[in-house]
Amino acid sequence: MKARVRALGSDMVVVQVPRMRPRFSLIAAAVAAALLCVMIAGGWIGTVAFERHRNAQDLVAQALAAHDRWSAEAMNAATPPVSIDDFRAPELARADLRLVALLPDVRIGGKRAIQASYLGPHGCRLSLFRIPQAGTDQRLRIAHDGDAQSAEWEDKSFHFVVVSRKLDMARFAVLADALQATTTRPDRVPARDMIAALESAHQPCNG
Repeated sequence: MKARVRALGSDMVVVQVPRMRPRFSLIAAAVAAALLCVMIAGGWIGTVAFERHRNAQDLVAQALAAHDRWSAEAMNAATPPVSIDDFRAPELARADLRLVALLPDVRIGGKRAIQASYLGPHGCRLSLFRIPQAGTDQRLRIAHDGDAQSAEWEDKSFHFVVVSRKLDMARFAVLADALQATTTRPDRVPARDMIAALESAHQPCNG
């Protein structure tokens, strides 16, 4: 037998078979790679979300500043037009709020926004801003900070912001919901439901 093996001589080829590594190491590497991808994606998404949140906060702060400027001027003498360009100011008379200002060139976020401001018989004031900034978050987001109230929502073409000061929060929430419905889905909200909601929003201002 040994002679036969020696006779093969140069006809033999020695093949080195790689040593098999444990299977779990490959799985661990795949899991680590997947986790790395998730962390990178998560960090990017988190950054985008933070920037959007900060941008929204800036818009609300600028809208509140514009509302305060208008409020300090007490623009309640003349009846303004009810529409500018393609924007028609929502009607809030059922909630004892009268449109007293419709301003076509208010700068919010560096863009030309429209401001519709309302005044109540006891001094309650509220402003709606339509900002040309497309978005996809149609949810109504309401916030309260000290004596200031704000609400936001978006549609495919505009970002809407509502602000007020010292307004009862329950009343503000009803008004914000009505304004969102009026600006984004006017054909899908029954008029009687809107009237009933507005007529329930008569709480006085807080100070």
